[in-house]
Amino acid sequence: TKDSQTIAGLANDLSPDIMPVAGNDLNAALLLAKKMLLQGGQTQGHIIVLTADSADNAAISTAKVLAEEGITTSVLGMATQLGAPLLSDNNSGKVMMSRLDSKSLEALADAGRGQFQMFTGDDSDINTLLNGFNLSSQHKNVALCKNNDKNCSDTLSFWHNQGYWLVWLCIPLVLLLFRRGSVWLDIR
Repeated sequence: TKDSQTIAGLANDLSPDIMPVAGNDLNAALLLAKKMLLQGGQTQGHIIVLTADSADNAAISTAKVLAEEGITTSVLGMATQLGAPLLSDNNSGKVMMSRLDSKSLEALADAGRGQFQMFTGDDSDINTLLNGFNLSSQHKNVALCKNNDKNCSDTLSFWHNQGYWLVWLCIPLVLLLFRRGSVWLDIR
């Protein structure tokens, strides 16, 4: 989305506590992302997976199918290969190690015709993923929408608001309200 205000407003409420159960199901998440794109009227899209885990064969297969349908899958690895200690999810106090499996995530990105990028402390990781998406979508637009084809469905149209011209129609009515003896001003 280009609506950064909405993302900023929602980011404050993000917490691992909002998940009903522990664990992940990347395959189901990819299918849900596809469903949401289709509900939004999009036939093509770009999914960016943020994960600190690995990708299983089911998720890699789903990413490959999505890529064939025009939905690219890129991955942003959010952990290190050395790992970091985490408390277990069942409140037993047991410490678990979270390690990034970059090979499976690279395979996921390759299957999804996207990019794999490791998390950095600055914006370079996201910018790299977004720039790759913008270049590929521009090439698709050039390939699908040559010569300003009006029947091309891969372009967006924006409403050009001309409503301010209605103000000129309202001015005479408003001026009638300011005359002497008007009920609205009660000037006598």
